[in-house]
Order: sequence, then C-alpha cells, then structure tokens
Amino acid sequence: MPCVNFSDDMLAAFPNAKVVLTRREPVAWVKSFDSSIYRVLEWRIWPFLRFIDPEGMGAVHETMRLAITDYTSPKP
Repeated sequence: MPCVNFSDDMLAAFPNAKVVLTRREPVAWVKSFDSSIYRVLEWRIWPFLRFIDPEGMGAVHETMRLAITDYTSPKP
C-alpha cells in the first residue's frame, strides 16, 4: 500500500522525519505500478482467501483496493 496515502498522518506523527522524494517519468511509473502493485488485486487466489477468512482477508483486499483507488484518483 503506498505510504503517500498516509503522508499527512506520518508527518504529524514524525514531524522531524526526513522525507525522500523520488521522481520518474509518468509513463515509466504507470508501467511499474501496473506490473507490480496493481497486479496484487488481480490475484486469482483472492476469492478463496476471502472465502476462508471473510473478515480478515476480505478486509485486507478491500483496504488495498480502496487505497489504490484513492492513490490513483485525480485530486483537486
């Protein structure tokens, strides 16, 4: 889960922390995101994991989906 989703909370909790900013070309970033983080949501084992542990794994999958959706949604 991208920690940028929690950047405000992290900075509030650790106001003196150093922040490392990395930059890359948008096309390269999208390719990397699609081939790594986003693929996790497409794992074929998720239905089974949600079946055997609906509260735990169902919540994990939904949290990841919401975090990725929030992270990739346009911001004002």
